[in-house]
Amino acid sequence: MRIEFPSDAGDGARIVCHEWPCARPRAIVVIAHGAAEHGLRYARIAAALNAAGFAALAIDHRGHGQTGKLARLGQFAAEDGWNRAVADLHHAVGIARSTHAGLPCILFGHSMGSLMAQQYLVDHGAGLDACVLSGSTLADSHAELVPLLADEIARLGREAPSELMSSLMGGAFNAGIENPRTPFDWLSRDAAEVQAYVDDPLCGFPLSCGAWHDLMASGRMPTSAEDFRRVPPGLPLLLLAGDRDPLNQQLATLHELAARLRAAGVRRVDERYYEGGRHEMLNETNREAVTADLLAWIGAVAAS
Repeated sequence: MRIEFPSDAGDGARIVCHEWPCARPRAIVVIAHGAAEHGLRYARIAAALNAAGFAALAIDHRGHGQTGKLARLGQFAAEDGWNRAVADLHHAVGIARSTHAGLPCILFGHSMGSLMAQQYLVDHGAGLDACVLSGSTLADSHAELVPLLADEIARLGREAPSELMSSLMGGAFNAGIENPRTPFDWLSRDAAEVQAYVDDPLCGFPLSCGAWHDLMASGRMPTSAEDFRRVPPGLPLLLLAGDRDPLNQQLATLHELAARLRAAGVRRVDERYYEGGRHEMLNETNREAVTADLLAWIGAVAAS
């Protein structure tokens, strides 16, 4: 079911969400997707959540999916687009909580959506009951790209596609994969899943220079010890990834993220890493086992 709401982030944007309700749900899971994809790609995990007794809602971020079709794919906003996108996510979580009053609310963020979720933990974490960071990384792990993106904006303009990030996401991340068939083989070992991504007109498009710069330079994701201390210490967290994911340097930055969270006093930081897995574990060759692990974890935290 489609939900559409006007953003309260101050620029009049309209935001689209997709809802998968179920009878007598035990909890509601809000899904924040990654860059250059969209919420309907999570229909399979939403069906599994429903079957396990959980309602699901997936937002299409600014510049993505049906929200992007209302405006322009790859564009967040004329200014401060990243923080506006996180505000939209907060609005979506509010809708989920109001329509499922009294039930646990769990945020699932993948890739770019996991960075939104990290910022959400700092700004609004008290309103969640648990959070899953899928295919995530440290917010400051690619800080060297910020001046390069600023140079791109000066050279190409905020609205132009980022050549730098397109080269990373459309090929450079394939380094180490023998004979890659497409620029996106780094997403999954399952060739059919990669081809479905390539064939989807709402996937694989370039984000603008301004969108990427806002994400890396203007976001309020946790980087300092003080930032991490603002994450609610009693909030259960799950870090989920494949050990061949280039975004987190084959888990190196995720191990550091877990260490920073624990050092800040977060009492439950669970880690589920999968041998040989690439970036999209929900679309990997062992996705049924990953889904079972995820559902078991969500079920346990919802029950507690």
